[in-house]
Amino acid sequence: ADAHAHALVVHDSSPLVESCELIGAGGDPVRGAPAGLVVRGAASRPVIRGCRVSGHSGAGIAFSTAAQGLLSACDISRCACGVWLEGGANPLIWRNTVAGHRGAGIVVRADALGFIMGNAVLRNGAGGILVESSRSAVTTIAQNRVWANIGCDLRQSPAQPGFSAGEVGALLLTNIVGNQGSGPAPGMELTAAWPKRVVHRTSELLAAVRDAPRSRIAHIEICGRLELAEPLILDRPVVLVGSASRDASGSGSELCGAAGLPSVVVVAPGGEAAALWQLTLRLPNSTGARAGASCIDII
Repeated sequence: ADAHAHALVVHDSSPLVESCELIGAGGDPVRGAPAGLVVRGAASRPVIRGCRVSGHSGAGIAFSTAAQGLLSACDISRCACGVWLEGGANPLIWRNTVAGHRGAGIVVRADALGFIMGNAVLRNGAGGILVESSRSAVTTIAQNRVWANIGCDLRQSPAQPGFSAGEVGALLLTNIVGNQGSGPAPGMELTAAWPKRVVHRTSELLAAVRDAPRSRIAHIEICGRLELAEPLILDRPVVLVGSASRDASGSGSELCGAAGLPSVVVVAPGGEAAALWQLTLRLPNSTGARAGASCIDII
């Protein structure tokens, strides 16, 4: 691709882009330089799979203006930064290798969402994953290997007055992170800084959800098997996480609905950023079960 042009633009469309090479002209990174692949527009939901993107003076791949879609199994290297999310973009970035960029491997601007899962983010020049702190959206960063980057592997920009990204705008789960020391790039370590409660009984769970703030993420760790007489209503950004420990039978954490319930968990307005992680939900298979019953109901 020419240094002053995108190699490919996807605008309000949903193509399959598979096994392609998008190779730039190389050279030093330039502020405002075009990305190699741009996805924009609320109607964009492309599948970008198994591609090699390298040598662009802007970002390797950029999602903007509410674009969604899947970016999977791609090798993105030697650009100004690897993946850039902004403008309400909400793609799934899954199982890619993002390595060797002059800037950060993945950049999430304040107004971007996105699910960043299962990626290898390695040897980048300004941190592995950078999340802006003045968040107006929530991004999920889970099960990534973020390693050997210069500066903090998981980094947030310097926080303005108010909450940092780790408190309100980034859901961090089971990432493997190497270096969290300081580096030449401004910012600070991105770590989960949510209020946390550990519950062992149903009454404790109900109280923890009721008391959780609506303005920031709260972490609730569930230990053992809890029986619910009524569906659990999630109307705020809580993260329900199963405990890593198991009981004597080898069972993990479970939420079990009573016979005849329509659901175990209901995600209600206000709970759009709620999450369930490493948790089993059960509805009994009985003659009293309602038609159309489901473990999770979203309203």
